[in-house]
Amino acid sequence: MGKRVLITRMGWFGSHRLAKRLEADPEIDYILGIDVTEPAGELDRTEFLRADVRESVLMRILEATGIDTVVHLGLYSTPNDAGGGRGTMHDFNVIGAMQLFAACQRVSEVKRVIIRSSTAVYGAASNDPAVFTEEMYRSDPPDPFGRDCGELEGYARALARRRPDIDMTLFRFANIIGPGADTPLARYLTMPLVPTVLGFDPRLQFIHEADATDLLAQAIAEPVVGTYNAAADGVLFLSQVLRIGGRIEVPVPMTLLNLAEPLSRVVRGGIEVPPHIVRLINWGRIADNRRLKEEFGFVPRYTTRETVEEFYAEHRLRRMARRPRERSPWERELSEFVTRKGQERFLERVRGPRDDPGG
Repeated sequence: MGKRVLITRMGWFGSHRLAKRLEADPEIDYILGIDVTEPAGELDRTEFLRADVRESVLMRILEATGIDTVVHLGLYSTPNDAGGGRGTMHDFNVIGAMQLFAACQRVSEVKRVIIRSSTAVYGAASNDPAVFTEEMYRSDPPDPFGRDCGELEGYARALARRRPDIDMTLFRFANIIGPGADTPLARYLTMPLVPTVLGFDPRLQFIHEADATDLLAQAIAEPVVGTYNAAADGVLFLSQVLRIGGRIEVPVPMTLLNLAEPLSRVVRGGIEVPPHIVRLINWGRIADNRRLKEEFGFVPRYTTRETVEEFYAEHRLRRMARRPRERSPWERELSEFVTRKGQERFLERVRGPRDDPGG
């Protein structure tokens, strides 16, 4: 009998990639995706149910569908992505996890739980170690998203204690980027003018979206219990990342980067960059992936440099393929005016000077 899999936050690009991957696996009998928003693309044999993980209906859903494997990808890193303010983001990240894990605890058919967390749980500060290992757990990360990840992991540990028969795997993902990634850091790195912290050049680490998908699929097929840093090999300085992408770096004094405000206040027309990313581009963060490779048995195909290179290459291709935007009314009027005046002057030159009637 094949596996029956539930994927949360089906509207996230990574959930869609995973579902497409599982649809091609003959060992997967049934796939159910739940979210309050539609999936990011078309799916063949994945059933989608519009449902809110914060509600108490999850136990009934698990029982009715006979789910044995739960893949919880329901993390929101910005209030905007959560469709509301900071309170909504916290509810999805923490209350949603609490409700889901409570349902898993009560449904005996659930035997495997795979959880997406983030290396943001380690925070980013001036006194950080050079490399974070899985044991270096920070109980009170300095930013809201990191605190959400910490609370989520706390509920996961409680589930593991109450249901020791469940194989639980928790991944602390480094920042995921790639051709389809739409994340706060990806949007930040593709700004034409990229604000950075004056005097700082942090070390960064990523994981390619294809590696993230492969890792989750392997965890479903071959469960290995434990907590793992999911990050690619290699490290890049922020300045190196921006040079690879051909971005223009704009150093800004640290005092202007108020952690309670988005960077859009600094750069006119800029995109919102949440506090945990602001701290990241100030202090950086590197996680040790040796346990992932040695104990879990997964070696990322892409290094950090290769991930960044492919991310920017795909971004440039998308810009080239993008259709020309519709011109605004004033641009059309300006174009028509210039064309008309140019034609008038051309006709004047062709006709030559008019004869003087009094000559």
